[in-house]
Amino acid sequence: MRNILFALLTGAILWSCGPSEKEQQQLAEAVQYHQQAMGFEKETIALLKQVKEAVPSLQARADSLSKAGADSLALPIRAMLTEAEETEKALKAWGETVVEVPGYEHDHSHDKEGEGHHHHSHDRIETTPEQMIAIQKDLRDKVEAIKNRVQELVNKMKM
Repeated sequence: MRNILFALLTGAILWSCGPSEKEQQQLAEAVQYHQQAMGFEKETIALLKQVKEAVPSLQARADSLSKAGADSLALPIRAMLTEAEETEKALKAWGETVVEVPGYEHDHSHDKEGEGHHHHSHDRIETTPEQMIAIQKDLRDKVEAIKNRVQELVNKMKM
């Protein structure tokens, strides 16, 4: 009888400590933002791959123009190369800020090469569900902005 009472009491305590239905819905919303961010990250990695493939020929073209005395024509190309480096650094820095939504686990490599965000701190941060939504929205918006920068760069490189 004592064991049954103990088990019931333990179950009641554990059940009462879990997230409420409202909190579960809020965490589910945070997960959606997190998944959107991971999708943008994957798209950004693919776009950066295109940029990296174009860098050697762009570098050679800029060098050739400079040697020919056409530095003014080489400047926009060099600006694109600088933007490529900056966006790659921005994506890496973003990846270091990614936080998991409590209770949501997934694979951390998002493409064949194993590139993707890395959670340097697996410590769980204490937040309310509302704060977690705000964090995930912010992360999503930041990586979407980086993706848009890289997309603009790809478009410029095609010209």
